[in-house]
Amino acid sequence: MVDGFNVQTRVSSSELLKDESSTQIDERKPRKRGRKPANGRQEPLNNVEAERHRRKKLNQRFYPLRAVVPNISKMDKASLLGDAITYITDLQMKIRVMKTEKQMVNNKGKQLPVPEIDFQERLEDAVVRMNCPLDSHPVSEVFRTLGNIKL
Repeated sequence: MVDGFNVQTRVSSSELLKDESSTQIDERKPRKRGRKPANGRQEPLNNVEAERHRRKKLNQRFYPLRAVVPNISKMDKASLLGDAITYITDLQMKIRVMKTEKQMVNNKGKQLPVPEIDFQERLEDAVVRMNCPLDSHPVSEVFRTLGNIKL
């Protein structure tokens, strides 16, 4: 007995702790490197299953695209993407044309007068003169700004 403790009990309890920790390490699986399993799965998918899952998700995303895009030339994914890009650019161009037409309809009340154009040819150059009211000319703001700064 040392200081009220039995020496043999102390040694035996430390040995028990060593034995328990070594069994815990042996029972645990070795830690693997790499990606962790997603979507709540316990085990990660192997490569074939992961690739199959990826392709399935990709195909699921192509179905709505195939339904929206008209005039698909081929049914493969590359052609579908090319046709989708062409369709989207056509739609963007139609939007621009419609906005321009709307602007023209809105500006129809403001009829711009036809400017008088005078062209004089010289030996090495030419002079073009345009006469129109300053307020209706597209560059009128530039002229006003230059006039304000007395240039």
